[in-house]
Amino acid sequence: MYPNKLYINGEWTTTEEKIDVINPATKEVIGQIPKAGAKEAALAADAAAAAFKTWSKRTAQERSAILMRWHQLIENHKDGLAEIMTTEQGKPFAEAKGEVQYGNDYIAWFAEEGKRVYGETIPAHHTHKRITVKKQPVGVVAAITPWNFPAAMITRKVAPALAAGCTIVLKPSEETPFTAFRLVELAEEAAELTVGNGLEEGTQVGPLINDKAVEKVKAQIADAKSKGAKVVVGGQAITTKNGFFMEPTIITNVTDDMNCMFEETFGPLAPVATFKTVEEAVERANNSPYGLAAYVFTENIKEATFVSEELEYGIVGVNDASPSAAQAPFGGFKESGLGREGSHYGIEDYLEVKYISMGL
Repeated sequence: MYPNKLYINGEWTTTEEKIDVINPATKEVIGQIPKAGAKEAALAADAAAAAFKTWSKRTAQERSAILMRWHQLIENHKDGLAEIMTTEQGKPFAEAKGEVQYGNDYIAWFAEEGKRVYGETIPAHHTHKRITVKKQPVGVVAAITPWNFPAAMITRKVAPALAAGCTIVLKPSEETPFTAFRLVELAEEAAELTVGNGLEEGTQVGPLINDKAVEKVKAQIADAKSKGAKVVVGGQAITTKNGFFMEPTIITNVTDDMNCMFEETFGPLAPVATFKTVEEAVERANNSPYGLAAYVFTENIKEATFVSEELEYGIVGVNDASPSAAQAPFGGFKESGLGREGSHYGIEDYLEVKYISMGL
């Protein structure tokens, strides 16, 4: 019931010296905790600094999902947490349980709020410049919490720090440490990811939707080959599996008159065409009646900006093969549809704008 070890760098550890923890209602020693000092503090800070490099690179959605798992685990164990709090601090059980719920609300709140840390685009003073503002996590955070609210004082600090992408070193009161230790145990159970087999473990490319889809890809490959394309990888349907499978296929020497360049494929086929200038690439990409999504990969920021602004597509992924997100507008130009789904634009198609002028 009373976890009594330090959690540093993903491991539970202890020290030779111990501190007694006393139940203020009975004066009973209910347990002991490690007496950490400068050595342990330095180890914790170093571990947090190392972890910051990876935790800060996780997406806001990934951090949110982990925080929400922590929130759910606390909800599942709130009675046990409240009992620990009452035993080590003396707060009536009902109040302790209320504090656990109150503190857990902060985790849920900041799990969502972390996804809304928006930057800003500012109109530039020259046409060849772009001004953007981005908010980034400050780094390693230290939190020192008192005994009077041993759960809420922690979650109010830890939840926003983790949601923002920071790592954190927590030093709870030595008079009420077990609540903190238990919260950290539940957090550790949450920083763990369950991996399923997904029907076939390690699958990265799934089947096509039906036999017609397989035949369409085969037909596009045959058309491209007849016009001079070369299959360098794959190119065949997979008949050893009981399903609609195609080999992942790459074809080169591709020209714009090949069907694979203007028909939707919906299969693992990547036609490769070359270009001499970015202007040519943009012109050819725009030579289509469709305009849903386009992608550009480059290490040149000037090229990335030019191409992304010139492409006649509703979605442009710059060095990003998966740009769609719930908070971003989804929709295309030209014959790829009207309106937008997702983001705050997604509700506007369902609203009328009413103008009211009133003189009284």
